[in-house]
Amino acid sequence: MTHLLEKETPFVFSKYCIDAFETLKKKLAEAPILVVVDWNLSFELVCDASDFVIGVVLGQPKMKYFQPIHYASKTMTEAQIHYTTTEKEMLTVVYAFEKFRPHLILSKSIVYTDHSALKYLLSKQDAKPRFLRAIISDRGTHFCNDQFPKVMTKYGDTHRLATAYHPQTSGQVEVSNRGLKCILERTVGENHASWSDKLDDALWAFRIAFKTPIGCIPYKLVYGKSCHLHIELEHKAYWALKHANFDLKTAGDYQKLQLNELNELRDQAYKNSLIYKERTKKFYDSKIKKHIFNVGDQVLLFNSRLKIF
Repeated sequence: MTHLLEKETPFVFSKYCIDAFETLKKKLAEAPILVVVDWNLSFELVCDASDFVIGVVLGQPKMKYFQPIHYASKTMTEAQIHYTTTEKEMLTVVYAFEKFRPHLILSKSIVYTDHSALKYLLSKQDAKPRFLRAIISDRGTHFCNDQFPKVMTKYGDTHRLATAYHPQTSGQVEVSNRGLKCILERTVGENHASWSDKLDDALWAFRIAFKTPIGCIPYKLVYGKSCHLHIELEHKAYWALKHANFDLKTAGDYQKLQLNELNELRDQAYKNSLIYKERTKKFYDSKIKKHIFNVGDQVLLFNSRLKIF
């Protein structure tokens, strides 16, 4: 088979070449070659790509030698064949991590490739448009029109709206953090190192302050009642047991009533928030000048890739 790689040699895949190929394939897949996974060792991935096929070998370093565990290969699609060499090598690495995800998760892994340009792609802050798998929008409904999902489906990308439990992509959390920052700036003073001591007080002040968008305080949305300080409850503490109800059925019915009232309160806060946003949007749109462009007008074009006009 190596004779076929010589210069000016006609490519004739004879019976001897087929026998050599089958023997080599058998030797690489025999039990003495493939080893069992040792979860105490790190994993190594050997990746390579040709013009039409990508291949990966998963192994571990044992006794100072690389011991293969699993082989994987894949034929490229019609679109992937037109990738550049660098993109094909990156495609191989991505395929390797997807294929051997159960082995590599929570384990140290080392990737070996013969293309050093991959280091440049991994060090870039902004990926190429072809490498994007998902677009994370900051609760942006302007990406939810009829045309945008068709474009995302065409290029095989995924569009997900950020949840309120991911503060890095939540505009409402950013506004809350800005309010907490203002409170801390006024209470900490010159000694900025003591901000952690004032954080609990700042959070308490923020939670019991009236919020215009929701029409109430955040504390009430969680507990269903207004907040009372300890000094307000002290004179009633001695008579608390007299008002306690130990009947399980009556207490359960009252608890259901409280939960329903809490849901109604949260629904009302959500409606107030929508009204506030619509009013804010209307006020903002009133200050925007509507521009009408005609054919032949000179305009500035922004190149999003180079970030220049």
